[in-house]
Amino acid sequence: MAHLLIVTASARTEGSVSRSLADEFRGGWEAAHPGSSVTVRDVASLPHIGEGYTIASKMPAAARTPDLTAELALSDVLVDELAAADTVLIATPMYNWGLPSSLKAWFDHVIRMDRTTDVDFLAGTQVVVLVTSAGRYSSGERVHLDFVRPHVAHLLAVLGADDVTFANAELTMALTDNPRFASMREQAQADYEATRELLAWHAAGRAAVAA
Repeated sequence: MAHLLIVTASARTEGSVSRSLADEFRGGWEAAHPGSSVTVRDVASLPHIGEGYTIASKMPAAARTPDLTAELALSDVLVDELAAADTVLIATPMYNWGLPSSLKAWFDHVIRMDRTTDVDFLAGTQVVVLVTSAGRYSSGERVHLDFVRPHVAHLLAVLGADDVTFANAELTMALTDNPRFASMREQAQADYEATRELLAWHAAGRAAVAA
């Protein structure tokens, strides 16, 4: 049975473009995979790693005290969720040109020397990374300010991912009624629809999607 893991990172629960598109992806994926299962991991409030984690994760399991073993309990759950997935969707906004700190915390929890690195952990897993941003940073004159996609690409490479696609929902401020961005609205809407189509294609197993 196919299994989808959705990782959401937006600090917003209402009006979030990344969450809305993640919901669409889930609907398309479930339609294309009857009887499948889905895990949604919202990392917006995920705790960051602490001193206990840094000690325990570098020790052989047999050498850990019960307290140190407990320090890795959340990390073990997150790693197990990732291991169970055939498809992973990471839906994240860009905050101040970089990752939300909560998404970085998720990567810190799942990148484990004793479990997930140097073992091609995500080899063969389809990974789709949806990045939303108020401006355009995936191409053009501001691409040098994009500290999300290169960072995520490297972290996924550390995990052995070999099937990674980035989908970009940009100019999101122009999708609102804010008159300041009215001149960009038509282009923003066209780009948004193209991103929806790309996500739908991946959700359907990279097969043709009915209109």
